[in-house]
Formats: sequence, structure tokens, C-alpha cells
Amino acid sequence: MPDSRWETTRAVFKDEPTDPEKKAAFRQKREQFGPALQAELRKLARAYDKPVLNEPHIQTIRGLTERLSKDFAEVLNEDILVFGIAQKALNVYLKYLWCADSSKTNPPHCPFDYDIISTLKLKPGTEHRWTYCDSEDDYREWVKAAWDVANKKSYSSLAEWEVEEWATIQAKKAARERRKRESSGMFYIYENWQAGPRKAVIHKGSCGNCNDGKGRTGGYDPRHAQWHGPYENLEAARKASAALYEVIEHKGMPLCQRLTIWMRTALPCLVCSIVSWVKATHSAPSSVPA
Repeated sequence: MPDSRWETTRAVFKDEPTDPEKKAAFRQKREQFGPALQAELRKLARAYDKPVLNEPHIQTIRGLTERLSKDFAEVLNEDILVFGIAQKALNVYLKYLWCADSSKTNPPHCPFDYDIISTLKLKPGTEHRWTYCDSEDDYREWVKAAWDVANKKSYSSLAEWEVEEWATIQAKKAARERRKRESSGMFYIYENWQAGPRKAVIHKGSCGNCNDGKGRTGGYDPRHAQWHGPYENLEAARKASAALYEVIEHKGMPLCQRLTIWMRTALPCLVCSIVSWVKATHSAPSSVPA
């Protein structure tokens, strides 16, 4: 969804205090939240070895929010863990237990986040932002709308529908990013000095060897090579390549520019070497006896 609300997230925790002593106590309490949540999820998951209906599951989520809000009010944003975050935590945990062992009972619901909620047709006034949602009724609307889609596609559970839907969403995201990279026209420079003189090669960002300046996995050793960029156009990349220190061979540049660089860098070194050789030759003592 292009609407910015889909990218809006509510912080789980409050901002840290500025007082050093209070900040240390705050951080210590905040670090205890993760292990406490993990313990809650492991304990609650035991009840899901058998089918759990909608309403008991919703009340389980509410109980999770109430217990953690009570124990961690001093560090939680507005003193509470909202329902939307609790449902995501529990539903994701149940999802991965089920994915790891398909013999387990299907979870009653699926994780609801921006990607999944954006595919649903919700009635007006329903909260779309899961990190803000603290309404059981809004959550019920998510579940109802998800079932409408799942039933139309002949899925027997929300868990099965969400696994397929989430994979489809991620594939579409990857395709959009790929098209964006391919149409961006960005250029990068690959500099290599592993063997022989330093070389610089200009690549387009969409090039498989370039991969937007990341290169191929395991394709180069950073001790002997480096990516530069991005550059908005080929001319900018050529100028940047020409400015690289000690680079002698430039691919993707006109011959005249390559010769200019060679004359500016390698030629003086060659001249100095010749001069040094001439001086050494003329100053060396003659091997012919007097």
C-alpha cells in the first residue's frame, strides 16, 4: 500500500530516561522483557497441542498483554503491551512450531502484520496498524476478513493460507526491488589489485557481477578488491574511475582517457626508473683494467 500509515509503527518501549541511574535501571528492566515474553510463549504453547477455538485464543492473547503490562509498565510505551503486538508474538510462535512439525495441530489464527492486513477488505473504522491496535474487536475483524479470503481460495485454516500468502507477498516485494534496481541506472566501479597493476571496471548496478555494489557472494576478496559507488550515470562513474589513485587499467572508459591516466601515473614511474638505470650505469666503475 502506498499510504504512509502502512509503514507507521508504534514503539514497544518508552524512551530512556536521561538520568544515568534511572537509565541503568530502565535498561536492566527492559532487558528482562525478552526472556519474560519467551517464558510466557513457551508456557502458553502447551495448550495448543489440541485445537483451540477463536474466543479462547483471543482471551489467551489478552491475558498475555495484561500480565506483561503489569510486570513491565515502567518500560512499556504508555505502560502497556498492546493487543496487536501480543497477537503477533504468540501467532508467530505458534506458526513456527507448526512449520517445524507439521504433525502439530494447525494454529487457530495467523500472524497479522502490515503485509497481511493490507490484503484484507476491512470495514471502515477498523484499525489497520497492528502495532497500535489494542482492540479485540478490531482483531476479530482481521480474523473474519482473513477467513473470507482463505475460504474463497479453499484453504482449511488461516495458518495454511497465511504461509502461502506471505510467500507470495515476499516474492512480489523482491520483484519490485529488482525492477527498481534495473531501472535506476546506477553505476559502480570495481577496483582490483590482486594481480598485476590496479584495474577499474565500470558496472551497471543491475549487472549480476555487480549486484548493486555488493558483488557476487564469495566473488572477490576485500583485501584485494573494492566496490565504489553508486554513481547516477556513466559519465560520473568514468570521472570517479579516472580519479582512483594508482589505477592504470580502466575498462569502460575511452582509450584517450586511459592513455591520459597512464601518462599521469605509470609513465612518470617508468621515466624515473629509466633515469635511475642510466645514472647507475654511468656511475658504475669500469671493469676494464687500467
